[in-house]
Amino acid sequence: MPTGRPPARDNPAAGITGRVALVGCNGLIGRAVTRLIGPVLGERLTLVNRSELGPAFERWAPSARRAIADLAEPDRVAAACGDAEIVVDLVADGTPVSVHGFDLRRIHQLAALRCDVHAALAARPGRHLILTSSGGAVYGEAGETPVSENRAERPAAPYGLLKLSIEQGLAHVGRATGLTWTVLRIANPYGPGQQVRRGQGVVAALVEASLNDIPFQLRGDGGEIRDFVHVADVAEAIALTVRGGRDLAGEIINIGSGAGRRIGDLIRLVEEAGRRPIRVETMPQMPGEIRSNILDVGKAARLLGWQPHRSLERTIQLLLTERTGSAGEAADDPPAAEDAAPARMKAAPGPRTKATPPGPLWFFLHIPKTAGSSLRSELAGGLAPNANVTVAPADSGRSFEARRDAAFDRFLAEHAARPFRFASGHMRWRQVRRLPAQDPQARLTTMLRDPVTRVVSAYRYMRTPLHPPHEDFIREFPRIEDFIEHSAHRNYMALFLSDSDDEPAEAIVDRLDSAFAFVGLYEDYSLSRAVLLRLAGVAAAEERHVRKTPDLPVNEVTASADLERRIRARNERDCEIHALWRDRFERRRAEFLAFLAAPSDARPAGPGGALS
Repeated sequence: MPTGRPPARDNPAAGITGRVALVGCNGLIGRAVTRLIGPVLGERLTLVNRSELGPAFERWAPSARRAIADLAEPDRVAAACGDAEIVVDLVADGTPVSVHGFDLRRIHQLAALRCDVHAALAARPGRHLILTSSGGAVYGEAGETPVSENRAERPAAPYGLLKLSIEQGLAHVGRATGLTWTVLRIANPYGPGQQVRRGQGVVAALVEASLNDIPFQLRGDGGEIRDFVHVADVAEAIALTVRGGRDLAGEIINIGSGAGRRIGDLIRLVEEAGRRPIRVETMPQMPGEIRSNILDVGKAARLLGWQPHRSLERTIQLLLTERTGSAGEAADDPPAAEDAAPARMKAAPGPRTKATPPGPLWFFLHIPKTAGSSLRSELAGGLAPNANVTVAPADSGRSFEARRDAAFDRFLAEHAARPFRFASGHMRWRQVRRLPAQDPQARLTTMLRDPVTRVVSAYRYMRTPLHPPHEDFIREFPRIEDFIEHSAHRNYMALFLSDSDDEPAEAIVDRLDSAFAFVGLYEDYSLSRAVLLRLAGVAAAEERHVRKTPDLPVNEVTASADLERRIRARNERDCEIHALWRDRFERRRAEFLAFLAAPSDARPAGPGGALS
């Protein structure tokens, strides 16, 4: 078990030859790997992600090539990897909680999508692929004895089944194409910059609970045993695997600490380090959740010359002192806990003070299919800390709207404890209207889109694998006409922006004028984007379209005057809202252009000194 500071040793990346591509590099592990190998590989490193990477990557890997590609477009992912001899697949597959409700069909769909990506990557002869998988979820219940790679896989929950299905799909691609591969089954990573997610990131969640005096949600009775491994140790293991390359072909290797921790003991450890009790909310375990899992890491020592070194106790003390754990997205440039000055450990955490970020919160009310993912990516990349407000997975006791309310409640509590600079989510006005009362300096923004193109775009998107239940959707709505007639998909913009079902469109638009700092138009995306980024103080890079719906035979739609007429007839409130706002937008076009041409400290007139 790791107990102290890692001994001085060479960077494992120093022995890497050739070109390397990291796919899905903006998670906890991907960021740690980039930070480790970026300075060594320089131009030999390619970073592939589904959205724009934040400014920290410029510091970690200033010479690396960057590319945006989504798994829904396997050929694009393969093209983005270029001539890399080794590709590391770091893509997250949700969390145990978010995947819990998936049925077999949905799991197979997601695994097949990843299989298509791996097959596309195999088109380059001689390429080697390294897949990061899950040690705990794949093996299932293991008892208190460390499990080796020889142990039969018995996943007990959908998340483990998904991870194992992806592994098996990769092996099939290898047999069919000659692609060589190595799988790393990773225990529970922790460390600076970890996001706090429901059902994942126990260490980060406990640190947040201690710092912010918020409840920690415990699934079970605290006797559950988990294997926790520092993300910097994981990054070193990945770098050593990259260095081994094809010599490790066909190997499955556990990466963990080799020791188990009871969750109840971990709670007491954080309480002692933080010098305050933690309020624990006990929740029932999910069906199939394992009681105990510890990984045997002997094979990693033999094949990679790797062993974990970082101390969980030391890292917790430093996280509490340095306050690098975040309730939102990963910190932009989190310090490595094991590199912090030893004197920091002696500083007792005093009463927590509210941190104030250098600027107001911008909240993006994201109406689906209005180019919000693209804007969100850019704003999140330039404004930290930030958060994506997401609704918890389905449960039998609460409606979707109740869970949406709960999600926004959690966000408000987190923002009060530690202010964000940017946040977004598929929230409605009935939730978002509470934000200005709590934070009068917060600035609201959103985007509108012509209802005809928005409805067509939503229909096309939901017929692709980007929308996990797309097969169910296709069966329910075999034609776009069926989709148009369904009441749940009408007047979506009014649904997100109105106070009530019968609120007049003009009243909604007046509120956009008075309560929102800026409202853009999809049809004027370039101008809207430029103004919003300038207002928020985010440097504009090359314009990119994130999560673009792929053109597939199954989502072809033939435009016609009759189709447009039917959509407008079924979305009258949205059409009125869009037309009224388009008129106000046009009247201010000259002002927008003058604002963009003016010095950077100039601001156009409008409510609160911002755009309306």
